[in-house]
Amino acid sequence: MFNSPYQRLRASLRQLFGSSIYGALLLVVLGGLVVPAIFGSYLLVGVHERQSARTTLNEALQRNADILALGMQESLWNMNAESAHSLVESVMRDQAVLLVTVLGLGDAQFIRLQAPQRPVGNLYRAERDIIVRGERIGHVVVEMDDARSQQELREKQMSYLFVLGAQLAVSMALIVLFLNRRLLRPLRRLMRFSDRLSHGDFDTPLVSHSNDELGRLTAQLEQMRAAIGQLFEDVGQREERFRTIVTQVPGAVFRYRPDGAIDFVSDAIEAICGYSARQFMSGTTHAWAALISPEERLAHRRAVRQAVQEVRPYALEYRIIDAFGIERWVAENGQPQACAQGVVWVDGIIADISQRKHHEMRIEALLTQQSAILDNVMFGVMFVRHRRIVSVNRRCEELFGYGHAEMTGKSTAIVFMTSFDFEEAGERQYPVLANGVDFSEERQYRRRDGSLLWALVSGSALDPLHPNEGSIWVYADITARKEAEEKLRLSGSRRAWHHRHRQSRLYADHGL
Repeated sequence: MFNSPYQRLRASLRQLFGSSIYGALLLVVLGGLVVPAIFGSYLLVGVHERQSARTTLNEALQRNADILALGMQESLWNMNAESAHSLVESVMRDQAVLLVTVLGLGDAQFIRLQAPQRPVGNLYRAERDIIVRGERIGHVVVEMDDARSQQELREKQMSYLFVLGAQLAVSMALIVLFLNRRLLRPLRRLMRFSDRLSHGDFDTPLVSHSNDELGRLTAQLEQMRAAIGQLFEDVGQREERFRTIVTQVPGAVFRYRPDGAIDFVSDAIEAICGYSARQFMSGTTHAWAALISPEERLAHRRAVRQAVQEVRPYALEYRIIDAFGIERWVAENGQPQACAQGVVWVDGIIADISQRKHHEMRIEALLTQQSAILDNVMFGVMFVRHRRIVSVNRRCEELFGYGHAEMTGKSTAIVFMTSFDFEEAGERQYPVLANGVDFSEERQYRRRDGSLLWALVSGSALDPLHPNEGSIWVYADITARKEAEEKLRLSGSRRAWHHRHRQSRLYADHGL
């Protein structure tokens, strides 16, 4: 069918170009890069010629210096300036020579000739001593520049660049022509298809128009489109259920690999630390560790590492510095998940507890300040939370007969006479505090040794909406007053009895 080798070669190339994208690229490379490479090799001539020009200039410089050093021997010895001047002028005819200086004995200037002003390139300098019969009688300095050789070299390079530019233009035209037909058009179609997929368009089909590698890839992508569409539908339903659950959790849900990548963190993390969930999921656990306060970073790392090694849950409270430079308190609860190969990941929740911590620290600061004051007052003062004693002043411990810090942490039932009195007092006191009203009464209490005392007690809630969260109780010892009142009551009773007895005897004496 093919009569000549040229026709057979042409048919083979056409088949290679039409059925294989590798063959098409091979032809593009051969047609677009090999030919330009041949012409581009001429650029090396510029490098070679630059080196050659430098070598030639240096040889001329050394030669001129040698000529002047030899030619000046007789003229300088005889102080024949006219002969020396002729020799120097002959050297100055070279346009590359800028300056010739001949120095005599004592470095006295003998001759100095300088070329007229002109563009100067790189300067080269050569020096020779003028020696006659083994004695130095003078010195020759020759300066030359490469401005002229550089100009000639630039002209040649411009010619080479022009030829290369024309060659590259032809080569680029060939490359664009081949690539646009066999590669760029199919790739653009695949890119448009990829853009549609990235925007969630799984309904538009992808049609193949060739049987080469890109055509087969197109068919596979069409199958992938259908599979991804179904997969995304299933994932969307699961993700919706998952997000519904996560948004109801107070705090940020997370999963990370120990000392590795952060697989997931919910969007609530941004409200806690100011950085988005996407920023954390693109990094490792070191990104979160960098936010932890430097004073607590090492302790946090040790606690988490120990919990991971023991595969047990952990709960930590620590400070972080958020994206705005604000210090926050967070609570982290994590649960390492293990398999036969070891710990695979850690699941948990991070919550912002700054408000709670600030309240606690404010209360503790107030208590510290108040304790310094209350330790010196004459009344017993007790701070109570959930009917347990948080702190008392010194007078309160003396009042109830306890030593230093012995009452702290115990139930307030220790100061009541019976458990019934304890329960009955709570039912009466805390509803009054919840109304924002201070509670006050006179009541009998029990000391540590079992003895009883009378006290005037007054209570006030720190927050009337939550009276159990904190209240202050002040006790004033009124035992002496109560005993005095009792004595007065008993004395009055005796006087009344004696008065009635005298009246009875008086009536009896008069027969009444």
